[in-house]
Amino acid sequence: MPQPEMHWLFAYGLTQFIEAPIYFFLLYRAHQAVSDTAPAARLAVSALLPSALTHPILWWVAFPALYATFGYWGTAAACEVTLTAIEGLVLVAFLPTTPPRRRTYGFGGSVLGNASSFTTGLITSHFFDWP
Repeated sequence: MPQPEMHWLFAYGLTQFIEAPIYFFLLYRAHQAVSDTAPAARLAVSALLPSALTHPILWWVAFPALYATFGYWGTAAACEVTLTAIEGLVLVAFLPTTPPRRRTYGFGGSVLGNASSFTTGLITSHFFDWP
């Protein structure tokens, strides 16, 4: 297993680069659906928060604790499913209180964001050995 401290900052930056715009867009659209004009700065912070809360826990706690037992793919699957659910809950918390399909926006956005960042991480790891 590669040394986690060597690549965490790059992996975290890549995760935010991929997930935050997706989360920003869905939060923006959800606020538009209820004619709510949320400030862009608040939406930007709300878009950065889910990954900021979960990525360090994944990288420094969950992955090292589970890797020896489940190997890379088992650990990656368990962590991604769990963190996708947690990030979905965080997004739902930041959505307006009355948007249509509130849970669909939150959990659907979380699935899209996490699938996109995980796939991008696999591609960059395969082709560039990064992160």
